[in-house]
Amino acid sequence: MYGKQGFFVPVCTPEGYIQGMQVRLDNADNRKYRWFSSRYEENGTRAYPWIHVTGNRSSSTAVITEGALKADVASSLSKNALFVSVPGINCLSKLPDVLKGLGISTVIEAFDMDKLTNPRVAEAVREVRAIVSKLGLTYQPYNWNSSHKGIDDYLLSRIAA
Repeated sequence: MYGKQGFFVPVCTPEGYIQGMQVRLDNADNRKYRWFSSRYEENGTRAYPWIHVTGNRSSSTAVITEGALKADVASSLSKNALFVSVPGINCLSKLPDVLKGLGISTVIEAFDMDKLTNPRVAEAVREVRAIVSKLGLTYQPYNWNSSHKGIDDYLLSRIAA
């Protein structure tokens, strides 16, 4: 195994099993996260855009955000709240099946605050809302002061204050 410097971020199933790994690169220009795979090696395997689940899996409410590491941090900062994370705003295809399997009734959307200024993120938010609605779940958007990009940054600022 070889690659650029960084650390592994496990991406877990709703049952808590690792289904994939991302590498959080120490030095990256625009793509900080890369999937760990051996796709280009002989007999290698590709990576899939897995949905990550962390926190209290018996909760009736799940918070959805972008990125496994962000979800892990936010879940920890919010006393083990159930978080579901997509690996990117264009990786929603596996989301309906994961949400169905959780047995939840409410989804709180907590994508990064650039959803207010970035049309691509805003479109992904609309798509998540449509998925949640189609499943018959309650959808609640969650916003905070946009000086904190992600839900993890916002929760950390509340604890620090």
